[in-house]
Amino acid sequence: MGDPKYSLINLGDLSKPANTLIKKISAAIGGLYKPFQIRRVAQAEADADKIQAAAQIEITKLQHRAISRLFAEEAKKQHNIRGSQLSRQILEANSESRREP
Repeated sequence: MGDPKYSLINLGDLSKPANTLIKKISAAIGGLYKPFQIRRVAQAEADADKIQAAAQIEITKLQHRAISRLFAEEAKKQHNIRGSQLSRQILEANSESRREP
C-alpha cells in the first residue's frame, strides 16, 4: 500500500499494550469458560462410554444367540443321526427276525 510512516493510523507504539490487553482479556474469558468446557468434555466422554457399553452389550447378545443357535443346530443334527441309526437298527432287527422262522 504505502509507506507505514505515512499511514493515517500509526499503531506502532500502541500495538504492544493492545496486544497485551487482548491476551489478558482472552485469558480471563478462557478462565471463566474453562469449567463449562471441562463439564462439556466430561459429559461427551460419558456419553461416548455409554454408547460403547450399549454396543458391547448388543454384541454380547448377538454372540450368545449365535452360540445358542449353533448348539441347537448341532443337537438337531445329532438327533437326526441317532434317529436314522435307530431306524436302521430296527429295520435290520425286523429283517433278521423275518429270516429266522
